[in-house]
Amino acid sequence: MFRIALIFLLFTVSDVWADFTLTLSGYVSVKVADSGNVVLPLSRLGRISASDTEQQNLPMIELTSQMVSDGFVSKSDVSNLLHEWNGKNPQEAVRVHGPDIVRIYGYSEEISYLSVVSMAKSMVEKTLEIEGFAVSTVTPLSSKGQNIRISDANAIVSIRPVELRYPFNRLCVWADVVSANGSMIKSEPVWFRVKAEKKVLVASRDVKVGESGLGIAFEAEYKDVSTLSGPPLETGRQLEGIEIIEPLPEGQVISRDKVRIIPPVRQGETVLIETVAGTVYLKSRAVALQDGLVGSQIRLRSISSGEEMRGTVLSHGRVFVEGDS
Repeated sequence: MFRIALIFLLFTVSDVWADFTLTLSGYVSVKVADSGNVVLPLSRLGRISASDTEQQNLPMIELTSQMVSDGFVSKSDVSNLLHEWNGKNPQEAVRVHGPDIVRIYGYSEEISYLSVVSMAKSMVEKTLEIEGFAVSTVTPLSSKGQNIRISDANAIVSIRPVELRYPFNRLCVWADVVSANGSMIKSEPVWFRVKAEKKVLVASRDVKVGESGLGIAFEAEYKDVSTLSGPPLETGRQLEGIEIIEPLPEGQVISRDKVRIIPPVRQGETVLIETVAGTVYLKSRAVALQDGLVGSQIRLRSISSGEEMRGTVLSHGRVFVEGDS
């Protein structure tokens, strides 16, 4: 958590007044006391064509507490001040043209973007450590994000827990700004580039498609897993009951997208069909037309009749077919 301490207001002039002699700038920054009015020299709002002597005595725009609360300054307020100033000068050096209202948006707190990045980076590093990564680097993808501006002096920043899913070489972390009563004010994404090493299984020789179980040649090594296309296998026990579905060159990480569970029924093999018709329990044989895991439906062809049917895989070499199939 990060408690915000910096207190000031920024007024944004949303509608630019354009004239040959006056251009209002996009941002005006003013320090504001806890009470009292804000007095803003007109020169702070833009550029005025006037002599050096006249520049020393420019009019003032007074932003009262009510104006700050209402969120706008009327054109007439500014025009009256300029008219009074112009009346004391030999020529009308300044005139106002533009919208009837200049809106101002105030905020009393500013959260440093770099502070948020630092908090998010610490969260990622801590999560990597908990998840058992031996060596890691966490690099922000941008250090030029804008500071977060809010109006709640008691707001706090909270970094959401990080969920690591491979690959995570580009990782988004969310920072939430929460008010004192627990309501969400806004959320900001922070992006990192992550490299992390973990002890995983790699092929100790070239491995062919179809090799399975502990027959797969492997060894455990520390590897950067942030760019893998799937989660890596980390223990030899995870090889039990699986087979390789893509060739693995020596030294390649064995990841879940390169293996599959060995199907108890394989395409082309003869299986036992079990059928219940009323009170009659029947058995016959058929050829599986596709691979099937336990609980999956597959197509079969009866050996005796040549009829095609569908059935549910029960276990190795056993398929259940509904009686009316």
